[in-house]
Amino acid sequence: MMIENDQIRVELIESIKKLEIVELGELTTDREYAGHFYFLLAMVVAADGKVKNSEVNLLNSICGKLGFPTETAKQVLQWVTDLIKLNKDRNQMTELLKDIKPVFVLK
Repeated sequence: MMIENDQIRVELIESIKKLEIVELGELTTDREYAGHFYFLLAMVVAADGKVKNSEVNLLNSICGKLGFPTETAKQVLQWVTDLIKLNKDRNQMTELLKDIKPVFVLK
């Protein structure tokens, strides 16, 4: 686990739920895990279909704490924005598809 102390882990989860910025200190972990963690966090931010300023600040802060360059936060935020747009498009298309009468082709 990246956060091995249970109390710190619980405090971190609670602060994320409240959209609070938390001072984490430098996090050290393997780089692949750090990348997966950062994208997972970005997907949590995108879950409600919008990105708030506090969420951008949180992602920027954690990006630095994970040792990634500032440009990484911008790239991941762009990915999150694209993900939100794709999800909205999918939902709109699904809504339209439900009204199409089925057509069966016999061969």
